[in-house]
Amino acid sequence: MKNKLVFFILFLILILMINLELRNIKEVNYHNKIIDKIYDNHNYIKNNYKGYIEIPKYNIKRLIKNEPSSLNKNYAYMMNNSLDDEKIIIAGHNIKIVFRNLHLLKNDDLIYIKDNNHDYKFKVVLKKYVNISNTKIINKKYLGKTLILITCSKKDDERLVIISKLID
Repeated sequence: MKNKLVFFILFLILILMINLELRNIKEVNYHNKIIDKIYDNHNYIKNNYKGYIEIPKYNIKRLIKNEPSSLNKNYAYMMNNSLDDEKIIIAGHNIKIVFRNLHLLKNDDLIYIKDNNHDYKFKVVLKKYVNISNTKIINKKYLGKTLILITCSKKDDERLVIISKLID
């Protein structure tokens, strides 16, 4: 009898976890459709969006703003001035509708940055966890157009940094 009860409880926990994950996927997909609609209707200009970042392999699509307060509004925050810059630095919280799956990225994974003037394709070349006070990886001079993504990690004093190079 005890074994059946344990099995039943484990089964319920599994069902609840699957249900939660399905809701998360539904919410992310909903946000991705909103982004598509904003870009299809050219509403990004009046809302001051700089573009969007997309990582299809991990279902990441986030609007980019150039305002520090945008981090607290679930946008990706472009820390430099323009997508025309040689080094693009984008930060975002590690939550389900921003950079939730960023830690899954591997070398050679593709990242897209789009706006009305650009359609960039980047390939991941480095994934590294660094101390929050270590800015060397961000301030470093890179050859060619480089995309740097930054998000929090499970440790308070650490950040995940993804370095990607422009291809095509």
